[in-house]
Amino acid sequence: MPLDRSCVEGDVVVLTHLPEGWLDDLLPEDQAAITAIIGRPIQFSEYDAEYEGYVEVVFVDARGHIHYVNVRSEFVRRARL
Repeated sequence: MPLDRSCVEGDVVVLTHLPEGWLDDLLPEDQAAITAIIGRPIQFSEYDAEYEGYVEVVFVDARGHIHYVNVRSEFVRRARL
């Protein structure tokens, strides 16, 4: 079920999965960082104003680097706390 429009910046969400090939064009360290957070709580940032159905999530990787990731809302759900 896609993430609904009731999330606000800072809400805790989970990136559930990514489509096959989504990571292919990224640097290896970015691939590793994004793969590591699949299924783990991260922060919702915003609904993408330019692309309907997309959301932005944000997380800090193990090296301390901030990542902003835009994905279709169907790949994100609210975290069960």
